[in-house]
Amino acid sequence: MANKPKALSDLTKKTSKVKEGSNLNFSLNIQHRDDLTNVQKQIIEAALDKEVKCVIIDGVPGTGKSWTTILSSLMLLDLHIVKEIVYLRSLVQAKDGQTGYLKGDLDEKTFYYNEALNQTLSELIPNNDIKRLTEQEKIKCYPTSMLRSYNFHNSAVISEESQVMTFDSIFTIATRLSMYSKLFVIGDSVYQNDLGKLSGFKKFIEIFGDEDSRANGFRYFKLDSSQIVRSPFVQFVVKKVEQYQERTKESIVS
Repeated sequence: MANKPKALSDLTKKTSKVKEGSNLNFSLNIQHRDDLTNVQKQIIEAALDKEVKCVIIDGVPGTGKSWTTILSSLMLLDLHIVKEIVYLRSLVQAKDGQTGYLKGDLDEKTFYYNEALNQTLSELIPNNDIKRLTEQEKIKCYPTSMLRSYNFHNSAVISEESQVMTFDSIFTIATRLSMYSKLFVIGDSVYQNDLGKLSGFKKFIEIFGDEDSRANGFRYFKLDSSQIVRSPFVQFVVKKVEQYQERTKESIVS
């Protein structure tokens, strides 16, 4: 296994293994990096803190929201702190076009929605680890429309692209968590919102981004264009849009 960055070596001291933790019967070969940003380290530290129950990440495109969240979830699984990773997405399509009816079973219908997870997993762990996790049902993917009556025990729950969820959907996810679970609510409150005013992500942040929520296990992180890590090109694109919107007072991306 690749060595963990020294900056992260002490983070696992903040968490504890619970008796209902993972029964994973092999160690994950997680490809840790030594070039994490300070905010990424803070997010991982929050994820591994046994007092933290929910991590909210609000960031513009390219800030590593999903990558850091999936890395944190794999670490929780590998440390036997959770028994599974649950990946949730709303089946909302981009508003500039609709694909129409999708044939097949649930896995086939949601394949492309979950492809971002698969891509990130392939960056973080070898394919044979992904295969074993899948075979042992340690990674589960659900659309948000099917969550009522579900309960997540000992799970790292990822609410992906939360800006395209209604508040009711995010609230439903949060109220499905049982003991020893961690919730990651990640989204972009500035760009890439295909629900417009129906999005509940900002409201969720407004309610749970305060000090009272922090004292009860919430951590909120805001990532702006200065923290884009995907590529210099993406950082340039986002900054140019920001400059245009500031100059013209016109919101060109909703």
